[in-house]
Amino acid sequence: MRIRPVCRCSIVVVLTWLVLPLSLSSGRTLSSPATPGDFTARLPSLVPLTCVASDPETGYIYAQADAGTAFYRYDPWANSWTPLADCPLNSGNNGGAQVLNGKLYTVYTGNSVHMGVYDIAGGTWSVISNGLGEGTGDIATDGEFLYLVAHLNFKRYDPVANSWTALAAPPLSFEAWGGLDILGGTIYGHGGNGTTDFARYDIASDSWTTLPSLPDGAVLGSAIDPAGEVYYAYGNYGGNNWYAFDLNTETWTASSIPLFSVMDGGLAHVGQVGVSGIYFVQGEEGSGFGRFEPHQFVYLPIVMRH
Repeated sequence: MRIRPVCRCSIVVVLTWLVLPLSLSSGRTLSSPATPGDFTARLPSLVPLTCVASDPETGYIYAQADAGTAFYRYDPWANSWTPLADCPLNSGNNGGAQVLNGKLYTVYTGNSVHMGVYDIAGGTWSVISNGLGEGTGDIATDGEFLYLVAHLNFKRYDPVANSWTALAAPPLSFEAWGGLDILGGTIYGHGGNGTTDFARYDIASDSWTTLPSLPDGAVLGSAIDPAGEVYYAYGNYGGNNWYAFDLNTETWTASSIPLFSVMDGGLAHVGQVGVSGIYFVQGEEGSGFGRFEPHQFVYLPIVMRH
């Protein structure tokens, strides 16, 4: 940093700025949230994974074997995978998952009848009916309900009342291999399966709005960074595109994943200090596992005396 010279006999206060990287667990930062960040490889999983979800309370990530029943927990602090009790449902051709009130709910693109429910504290599985009536990997939660979509079929599930409610049909046809995520009272989702359609749903008004399309095709999986207010997705099949949608400016940026190419897989946000970021699996392509940490900055004034 260059400082202008001053008179030796005077005391001059020069105000400048120091830019420090900062990972925040909540709140906005002063940098553009869609700026590129750091990709780091994490310990590969034991098998290709699907049904990826994070527990917002603990920061642990859960995932099921692709085309299998094996089930795992990832500890981001220890960078380790732990096998858990097998799921009673085979994931088949991919799926999605969400954690809500201490339970993990799994859905599958090829299963229109059942959903899996994993009790995290008890370490046990149960099976419930899929009230959507279609197979899908597109599932989101607002902390009270679950939201599932497939094609033009969009429903909300209340796990307390065990009831399903039909919601307004989306303006795009969601493939079973898309993405769905929530920030505040708004749901964002991309059509998936190599398509570029993207839209948002306002929960309060039960209405959809079409948003700018992705730069290229995206596959199964999405996550929102609530601090930066950015929606993330990746693709296309066998590619390494990393997509970031700024929820405020409603613009897309794209970069490249330097770790591996991807297929239908999954993304999950972890907000705990020290391990925060967007975690993502390689999917059908392999057992690769990575973390994306956005570049976020805070500007602090520094007083320099001469």
